[in-house]
Amino acid sequence: MGGPLTYFTHPSQVLRHIRGYIFGPRYANVLLYVKSELLEQVTTMADEGKIKVVVQDVVKGILSEGESEAAWQKAKEYMVGGRVRGKIVLDIA
Repeated sequence: MGGPLTYFTHPSQVLRHIRGYIFGPRYANVLLYVKSELLEQVTTMADEGKIKVVVQDVVKGILSEGESEAAWQKAKEYMVGGRVRGKIVLDIA
């Protein structure tokens, strides 16, 4: 699911859609948990350079014994703050 249908189900996206339509850049939200075919399609498009994935930060140490508390706190601040421009990646390696 993505594009205009997403804006009807998530009203907070309406203003972003209008602002992007008028001023740019345009984007669409895509929820991929329903069908794995969509995830595969998006992966192929990313590999071909047709879409751009913006990563704001990579939070490391989530599962590390000594650093996990600070890493979880940082991830929580991103979720609660609501000022994220891009994706936040949790590095579990």
